[in-house]
Amino acid sequence: ITAHVTKPPKHHTERTLLRVMETCGKSYKEDESEELMGSILTGFSIGTPATRADTIKKLKDVGYISAESKHLLCSELGKRLVETFPVQNLFDLEFTGRLEKALSDIQKGKASKKEFLNLVFHFTDESVEMIKDGEGIIINEVVSKRATNEVLGTCPACGGSITDGYKGFGCSNWKKGCRFVVWKNDKFLATMRKKPTKTMVKELLKNKKAYVKGLTSRNGKKFDAYLSYEKNTKNDYYSWKMDFLK
Repeated sequence: ITAHVTKPPKHHTERTLLRVMETCGKSYKEDESEELMGSILTGFSIGTPATRADTIKKLKDVGYISAESKHLLCSELGKRLVETFPVQNLFDLEFTGRLEKALSDIQKGKASKKEFLNLVFHFTDESVEMIKDGEGIIINEVVSKRATNEVLGTCPACGGSITDGYKGFGCSNWKKGCRFVVWKNDKFLATMRKKPTKTMVKELLKNKKAYVKGLTSRNGKKFDAYLSYEKNTKNDYYSWKMDFLK
């Protein structure tokens, strides 16, 4: 007698999620024949090869899913959307697969365009009424980010004031040509899943470096490091430098 514990399904990667979209969730095995796979894939799919990867990217950008190493995880926002959105048919692989199959049949002359449009119009009318009659639930409240113009410190380039602006922490002398600015959507920090904060910028201006916790490496591991923001020798722009020692 042996004891076993069931394990949850593995998290999707982009490759396996693309496969699910291609097969509309239908199970398959790697050793199945190409003929059988072709019959599964014919018509029943989510999107097209040109749109599937972009759909996954949009899910990431909006925040419905997140990437951890090579795996894709459903975020709390994504879970709330699926649990609360009243038109559950839109989350049904079989339903959306049948719509795609109908489009494929129309292309092959096996189905009527008029019948398909009537189906879509009827479904849209019912769905809109269902949403209008349903209870209003907020799944994600977005607070508008406004410029506070709070002075965070002295500009290392010209001695002006660094203020909290709408898009970045910049110098008050920017009209006079000062180019010192830490953008709030800084791409270098974004690669480590971090955004600059007022506390970080204040420490940077005061000590010329800031100790930043919770940075994320490419393989998903967390680490801490000292970051400095230094002027390039060849131009007037600034770039980040990382150090692990004081």
